Amino acid sequence: MSLGRYALGVGLTAAVIASLALAATRLRGRLLPRWSGAPARLAEAVLGLSLLTGLSEGLGTFGLFRTFPLVAGCVIAGGASRRLGPGESRRGSEMPQGGPRPATAQSSRAAARSAAPVAVAALAVAVLAAQWTSRTAAAFGHGMPNMDTLWYHMPFAARFAQTGWVSRLHITHQEPLTSFFPANSELLHAVTILPFHRDLLSPILNLGWLAVALTAGWCIGRPVGRGGRLGAAPLTLTAVAAVLAVPILASTQPGDATNDVMALACLLASVAVLLAGDRQPWELVVAGLAAGLALGTKMSLVAPVGALTVGVLAIGARGRRRRVLVSWGPALAVTGGFWYLRNLLRAGSPVPTLRLGVGGLVLPRVELSVTGRTNFSVAHYLGDHRVWDQSFRPALRISLGEAWPLLLGLAALGVALALVYGPQAIDRALGAVALAAAIAYVVTPQTAAGPPGHPTLFAFNLRFLTPAVALGLVLLGRTRLLHRPPARAGLVAAFAVVIVAAETRSRYAWPAGYWPAALAAAAGVVACALTIPALTLRPPSLRLFVAGAVGVAVVVVGAGWPVQRHYLGRRYLHSEQVAAGAYEWARGVRRSRIAIAGFVQQYPLYGTDLSNWVQYAGQPLPRGGFRPAATMGEWCGALRRGRYRYVVLMPDGAPGEARWTAADAAATELLRAGPVRIYQLDRRLDRACGATQ
Repeated sequence: MSLGRYALGVGLTAAVIASLALAATRLRGRLLPRWSGAPARLAEAVLGLSLLTGLSEGLGTFGLFRTFPLVAGCVIAGGASRRLGPGESRRGSEMPQGGPRPATAQSSRAAARSAAPVAVAALAVAVLAAQWTSRTAAAFGHGMPNMDTLWYHMPFAARFAQTGWVSRLHITHQEPLTSFFPANSELLHAVTILPFHRDLLSPILNLGWLAVALTAGWCIGRPVGRGGRLGAAPLTLTAVAAVLAVPILASTQPGDATNDVMALACLLASVAVLLAGDRQPWELVVAGLAAGLALGTKMSLVAPVGALTVGVLAIGARGRRRRVLVSWGPALAVTGGFWYLRNLLRAGSPVPTLRLGVGGLVLPRVELSVTGRTNFSVAHYLGDHRVWDQSFRPALRISLGEAWPLLLGLAALGVALALVYGPQAIDRALGAVALAAAIAYVVTPQTAAGPPGHPTLFAFNLRFLTPAVALGLVLLGRTRLLHRPPARAGLVAAFAVVIVAAETRSRYAWPAGYWPAALAAAAGVVACALTIPALTLRPPSLRLFVAGAVGVAVVVVGAGWPVQRHYLGRRYLHSEQVAAGAYEWARGVRRSRIAIAGFVQQYPLYGTDLSNWVQYAGQPLPRGGFRPAATMGEWCGALRRGRYRYVVLMPDGAPGEARWTAADAAATELLRAGPVRIYQLDRRLDRACGATQ
C-alpha cells in the first residue's frame, strides 16, 4: 500500500471517529446532562457505536455501504450535533459527586481499606492488557489465526465491504450454519476495512472492546456506597477482569475478529447504565441501545437480553411500565433487530435454523443436514457420568483455568446473594437475568456439539457461559454483605486466585517473542492508574490536553506506517492452517473469482487487498438454504454461474467435487499444497457444463 493510500485511509478513519465522538458527546450532554466521569464516557461510547451501526445498516440495506457515503454520513451527524444544546438538569440522572474531601481519621482508614482492592484491580488490568496486547502484536506478525475468524467473521466483513450490501446472505459452508448469524461485529470490521481496502485495524478492535468491558465493570460497582469515592468499583472491575482472563477468552479474542468480547462488553455496558441512574427514560434508551448491540452481535445473547428486558419491565413502577417499554423497546430494536429482520424477510424466520412456532403454526426452517446431527446441548449429557469424567471436567479446566470450581462457585454465590439480599430491586432482577442466562446455556444447541457421546466442541463453546459468569461475579462484588473488611479481603483474594490460575493455564495464550508489546501495555496501564487520580483533582488545561492528543496522534500514525507494512508483508505467510499453501498462492492473486469446497478457513483467499471474490460453491435452495453439489452437472453449473477463474479444493472434505474437477477438461491443476488442490478454469467450462446437463 502506498504512503498516499495509507494517509488517505488514516484521514478518513480520523474523520469518522472525530465526527462520531463529537455527536456522541453532544448527544449524551443533551440526554444525560448531569452524568460525568466513567459512566458518561461509557454512555458516549454506546451512543457513538449505535450511530455508526444504525448508519451502516441503513446504507447497506440499499447497497450504499461505501466509503464516501459512510464518511459523509458520520460528518453530517457530527456537524448536526453542534446544534444540540445542553439538556435540562434532571434529578434522576445526577451522578454521585466524587470531589476531594477533607481528610479525617475515618476517611484515612477507609482509604487504607480500599488500597488493596484498588491495587489488585490495577494489577489485574495490567496483566490482562499485557496478555491481550501481546496476542494482538502476534496477529500483526502473521495474521488473525482463529478458525471462526477465517470461516465467517472476516468473510462476512469483506463481503460487506466488497458489495456495499449488508442485507444479503453469504454462504461460507456446505450448509447455511453461519449465514443467519447476527453480524454487528462483522459490520464494524467492514467499517474499518473501507478506508484502506484492507483489514489493517481488525486485529486491534477487540482491544477496544476489552476497554469497554473493563469500564463497564468499574461503573457497575461505582453506584454502591455513594458516600465513598470508589464504592465497589475495584471489586467489580476485578470481577470482569477475572472473566476476560479465562483461557477460552484470552486465547480466542485478542488479535482476532471473534465477537464474544464485544457481546459481553455491550451486555455489561447496558447493566452499568441501568445501575448508574434510576432508570429515567433517556437512561433506559441508552441501556437499550447497549443491549441491542449485544443482541445483534451474537445469537447466544438472545436469552440474557430477553431476560434483561423482562427484568427492566418487572421493576418498573406500576403505571410506568408502558413508558419503560416505549423507551427500552425501540432502542433495543434499532441496534439489535436488523439481522433478525433480514432473516425474516429472506428466509421467513428470524432464526431459520431453529424450529420456531406453536402447534401447527411453525415458521419456515432451514435444515442443517450435517451439523444438525451433532448439535447437542449440555442438557443432553447431564446424567452421563462417562461424558462428565472424560470430556466435561477436563474441558472446564482447559477453558476456564485450574480454579474453575472457584470461578463458577463465586458466580453462583453472587447470583444467590443478589436474589436474596440484593441492595436494590435492579440487583435482584439482574440475579434473575444471570440465572436465566445460565439455564439457557445448558439447553442451547451446540454447547456440547460433536458426535454422539463425544462433545468435542464443549470446551470451545464454553464461551457462551461467560455472560452468566460475568453477571454473577459483578453482582457478588456489589453485595453489601461482603463489604466488611474481612469479607472484602477474602473476595479480593478469591478473584486474585482465579486470575492467577487462569493465567497459569493460559501460558499458551502468551505468544513468544512479543514481550516488548506486553510490557509497554502493562506500563501504560500503570501510568494511567497513577495519573488519572491526579487529573481528577486538577484537570489539565485545554491547551495541554490538545497538545497531548496531537502528540499521541502523531506517534500512532507514525508507528502505524511501519506496522502496516510489516503486517501486509507477512500476513498469512507460513501459516499453520491446513490450507497454508493456498493462502500463500492467494497473496499473488487480485480481482479474481475463487470457488472453494471441502474446507471453511477461506478468509486469506480474499487476498492482501481483499479484492478476490471467494465463495463456497454448491446448490442454492429456497429461503436461504444451501447444500453441496450432488452431481457433476450441479457442480459444473455452480462454477459456470459464479464465473469463477479458480477452484480451491480439499479432496478429503469434498471428494466428489475434487473428482469432477480433476476430470474436467476446462480445469488445469496449478498447485498441490499439502491437502489442497488449486485449479484454473478456462472458457471451455461453458461447453463442458453443457455436456453434463
